[in-house]
Amino acid sequence: MARKLATLLRRNWLEGAIDSYLLSREDSFGKGEPMLIHASWLLDDAETIFKRLIGLGKEERRPSARLLRMFDDGMDTQRRYIKYFREMKILDEPEGWDEERGIEVVDEEYGIIGHIDCRIWTPEGICVPVELKAYNSTLFRRYRYRSRVEHYHQLQMYIYLDKAPYGYLLPENKDNQEINPVKVPRDELVINAALAKASEVWSRVRVELGGLSHAESRSKLFGILSQARNDLGT
Repeated sequence: MARKLATLLRRNWLEGAIDSYLLSREDSFGKGEPMLIHASWLLDDAETIFKRLIGLGKEERRPSARLLRMFDDGMDTQRRYIKYFREMKILDEPEGWDEERGIEVVDEEYGIIGHIDCRIWTPEGICVPVELKAYNSTLFRRYRYRSRVEHYHQLQMYIYLDKAPYGYLLPENKDNQEINPVKVPRDELVINAALAKASEVWSRVRVELGGLSHAESRSKLFGILSQARNDLGT
């Protein structure tokens, strides 16, 4: 009994130590982003997106240590495939890009930002975005013949931001490293619905945070948003 208790205490100490380390990195988690609508948010309703934008939504809550471990697991997958694509000589490497943060793409008109995992050159000579995902065996089997809705929408926004005709969703089964790359054509219905939602959000921002007209600059709008976030104590 004493030995089992000692083992349990050691395990709990180590788990706590790992969690403390991961959470100590949280200060840099998601910081320094320009005040734009993230491409991955656009599956949500306009109210939720608005709250995230001004710092009241779930994206502003502190991530758990488990979430950060999942994030690191996904980063390991991303690093490996970037290495593979580089060695295959099909990787597009924009100057100054950060392999961990991805390729930052911004649409100023609709105020949308995305971070594409990487781009590859196809045999047709077209440069297209690739979204890498690490699934467990259950999810991998479930989405073998259809894309996960949120991942499909996220890739569609990257296709839009990248002005590409299609992209690739590349899920990997992290239990056995099986892969199932899917070529995803551009879906104008999904893209146009997301852009309409982004326009709705920015219209609400103008009304509720200062009544800015469409003619005023986005930088002034961002300034009002920043002040609003400070006033809210976020």
